[in-house]
Formats: sequence, structure tokens, C-alpha cells
Amino acid sequence: MEIQEDKRGDITVLSLAGRLDTNTSGSLEQKLVDALDAGVTKFIIDFTQLNYMRISLFVQYGRICEFLTHSSNYFRALIERTLNLP
Repeated sequence: MEIQEDKRGDITVLSLAGRLDTNTSGSLEQKLVDALDAGVTKFIIDFTQLNYMRISLFVQYGRICEFLTHSSNYFRALIERTLNLP
């Protein structure tokens, strides 16, 4: 998986390309940890160029986002809409 990091004002954009699975997720986690350690508080993670994503990782990152942002209703709605959950 390739990760491109860009800044848009005070927002860090991580654009992912390739496969996000259990073998490659560590690099994304490290990028997030490094950004948090550097004081970054606003993220966009762009999944549009991924050709594969293990669904359990999507849910896992959703839970992390809920914890970090405390906006669980928004992210839960996004996951439900994306996965077509009831």
C-alpha cells in the first residue's frame, strides 16, 4: 500500500492506494501515530484509490475515529451508509 501525505491548511490528508489489509495496515497506523505525536488534530483519510480493503479494518478505523473525535453518530452513519447496514 502507498500512503501519500498532504497538508491542506491545518488538515492532514492521507491518500491510500493499493491494498489495505492486515499485512499493510501497520504503515497507516504508524502514519497516524506520527501525526498525532506531531500535534495534528484534523485528518482526512482518502480511501478512493484502494483496490482492496479488509472490512474489519474499516470498522476498526471507524472505532478509532469515534474515540478521537467523539462524533460517533456521524461516523456510525457513514459506516452504516457505506456498508448498507440497517
